[in-house]
Amino acid sequence: GTPLNRDIDNYDMSLKILGNANMVPAWIETGKELRRDIRDLRAKTQAALKKAGAPTGISDAKGRAEALAQIRQSEEWKQSNYELELQQSIEAFNKRIISHNTQAPSPSVHLVPLRLDSELRIGMMNM
Repeated sequence: GTPLNRDIDNYDMSLKILGNANMVPAWIETGKELRRDIRDLRAKTQAALKKAGAPTGISDAKGRAEALAQIRQSEEWKQSNYELELQQSIEAFNKRIISHNTQAPSPSVHLVPLRLDSELRIGMMNM
């Protein structure tokens, strides 16, 4: 067989062996799903911000914060109910994240729970 890579620690090696045997632990698959779903949520957040008229190309944090504050006060944003839907999605994600974190063996692979304000800021940052 192929010689072992001595640069990989025992934990990483065990995950590699399990993966090669198609026996990946459930928490790894759950983590992959969560990361994919979070990317999708962030894309939807960015689309909603664009639809609400968010400006693009603001490079400084203060400018993005001011633009976000204006968007959140706009009638279009308020009528869209997107913020409520986003908050509900975040609450559901956080339940999944907590479940994942209780299954994952190490804090180094835990996911950080989502926050509404942070997700909106991330959406503005990626405009």
